[in-house]
Amino acid sequence: MGKNRLRHSIFDFCLLSRTAPVVGERHLCTGGRWSTLVPSHPPRADVRTFFLRQMAMYSAYHRHPQNRRLHQIGVPSIVLGLLIGLGRPNLGWWGFYPVSAGTALAAAAMLYWIALDRRLGGMTSLLLLALLPLSGWISTWPGPMRSAAFALFFVGGWIVQLVGHRIEGRKPALLDNPAQGLIAPLFVTLETLHPRGLFTELHEAVEARWTAFR
Repeated sequence: MGKNRLRHSIFDFCLLSRTAPVVGERHLCTGGRWSTLVPSHPPRADVRTFFLRQMAMYSAYHRHPQNRRLHQIGVPSIVLGLLIGLGRPNLGWWGFYPVSAGTALAAAAMLYWIALDRRLGGMTSLLLLALLPLSGWISTWPGPMRSAAFALFFVGGWIVQLVGHRIEGRKPALLDNPAQGLIAPLFVTLETLHPRGLFTELHEAVEARWTAFR
């Protein structure tokens, strides 16, 4: 069936049985059998499971309240520093946004976040979009000033996070799973907005799973 290749799982003789197919599944009767058509690509439920596991793992490495608060400073600082570092060469501007490797990386990250969770990913993407004009402006500074800004945000952000992990008594999550580096902004957004009454169900789902990663 072209791009939408389907694999067939035969579960009954449709000509010999009048049992109705399961509601919500697509079915086809061929060769005297009912076939359940299952898409070859992973279902959305698998993406949700992957997302919750990644969030739960990150949460397990950040249980101490002080560590979480320090990450609310450190993670945005590192992201801004990374955008500054990748801001040259600046190929121009598209409205308020610079055209650079940093912008391309940000676009890829936003697509990934939204694919994992539309609401949280969308909110995190809006926060990242707010950093792009600032990083683009700083990237136009003379070399020494730009380097100082990069060191302040990127290196300084890592120092803040390492202090947090010293308090936590546990190494950063990305040392065990590099993909956790992309989860950090999502987790910080969740921890920042949850106390304000947002993403309550998601927060509860993550809290119910973190013990698997102690």
